[in-house]
Amino acid sequence: MKKILIIDDEPNIVEILRLFTARMGYDSDCVHSGRAGIEKIKMNQYWTLFCDLQLPGFNGLSVYEHVKELCADLSKKFVLLTGTVPDQDTEAMLAAQKIKVLLKPFYFEDIRKMLDELETEQLDFREQGPKSLYEHVVLSGTALKPELATCCGGRS
Repeated sequence: MKKILIIDDEPNIVEILRLFTARMGYDSDCVHSGRAGIEKIKMNQYWTLFCDLQLPGFNGLSVYEHVKELCADLSKKFVLLTGTVPDQDTEAMLAAQKIKVLLKPFYFEDIRKMLDELETEQLDFREQGPKSLYEHVVLSGTALKPELATCCGGRS
């Protein structure tokens, strides 16, 4: 089961996200501060994380910078939560870092779409990469078992 970290100082938001992600089959850890979130990341492996932008003392962008240093893969699946429209500088930084944003208030469908997008990116071989499982295996030099080679379009 994929694990999600939820960081938000609003208990209602945390509980809504926890319930929605559990309904979709994910396991979630929840904390109410950026510092607590960083400690969780140091001790656990997460598939993605949802983090509020305006946390007291240690905002979401600071959390992102720490995540980038601690776990580059997780930083690629960082979702920033905000109830305000970011200013131009923040918007430019979000775009440059390719940080996903989920605007509050959100609905179950918004969370589902975000998680589906993250799942799709995980399966995507980054456009320039292999287009099929067979190409991926062949280009990586991994040998397929004969029964898998046949089902994946390769030759045994």
